[in-house]
Amino acid sequence: MIMVSCTQDNLEIEAQENRTFTVSAAMPEANDDAQTRVSLTPDAESGSYGLELKWEEGDKLMLCFEKDGTYYHNDAPIVGSSISNNGKSAQFTITVPSEIPNNASFCLFGVYQKTDTRDDNGGYFKDGSMLYELENSEEQCITLDKMGSTGKGIARPMLYFSQANIENSSEPAIAPINLKHSGWMMALHFKNSSGVEMDMPEELKLDNPQGTKWAWNGIPSSNTIYFDVSTQAFSYESSTKERDRDLWFKINEFNWLPLYGQKLAAGESIVFYRWVASHADVPQLSGEATFRGSIYQNTSTNISPKTVTNGKMYHVYSEWDGTDYKFVAAY
Repeated sequence: MIMVSCTQDNLEIEAQENRTFTVSAAMPEANDDAQTRVSLTPDAESGSYGLELKWEEGDKLMLCFEKDGTYYHNDAPIVGSSISNNGKSAQFTITVPSEIPNNASFCLFGVYQKTDTRDDNGGYFKDGSMLYELENSEEQCITLDKMGSTGKGIARPMLYFSQANIENSSEPAIAPINLKHSGWMMALHFKNSSGVEMDMPEELKLDNPQGTKWAWNGIPSSNTIYFDVSTQAFSYESSTKERDRDLWFKINEFNWLPLYGQKLAAGESIVFYRWVASHADVPQLSGEATFRGSIYQNTSTNISPKTVTNGKMYHVYSEWDGTDYKFVAAY
């Protein structure tokens, strides 16, 4: 559902009645150059793990119109019948709010993120503001293609765009929309080297033992996280306790998780994917694995610090040998 270093461009705008416009968006091809194969482990050469972005039924762009310090929100739904065979292009319907006078200038901001069916856990703009509230519980979204019973399980990257000084004429000059990534993807490889079949761990955690903040959505179920589409800055709700030193992967703890109850054969490995909104500088991280209440901290060298780029994939390799959880070289 996302592509490494992807953007969305080549848009064509067609005017319709009632200030409603059909926006045709074409997806770029998957980027598979060397820059997309980056590892957080100090000596690893990652293979090709490019992710491909495709439109699906039910997708939408969430819009924020700004006029003289007043904000109006609505959605631009996808035209399902317009999705191309390869999923790389589709049309969206944009309606300019009636509160914006004809021929007045306005600014347009937008967000794309997969949302679940709940309306109380993020996935929308905060009333009267330019703050987008991110979807909650990202630590439960650790696959690319498996959904749990509560509508979570597949990673949900958030992308955004902005345009200024658009005249609300009969055909507003909305320029081609280029969505930008607000975060990056981690691929956490986990291998069973214990010699016997094992249950999946309840959870994995990458922890910053120095205690400094680095990941905004490390444990999003305990935080309300906002993204300001005008400044591209993340923030917490003031009444929420900040816990942004850890990055959690919920795997086999609750029966609504997509991998609950699954086992890993001896010698088998699996990749857990996680969308991360963080500072560009990632500190040294240690690892921790939990198996039915027993916690094992990694005994190997911590992951080396890296500077990450939004929109790219970074790989971490780890294994469980039946006694220890550790970071290892790429396998």
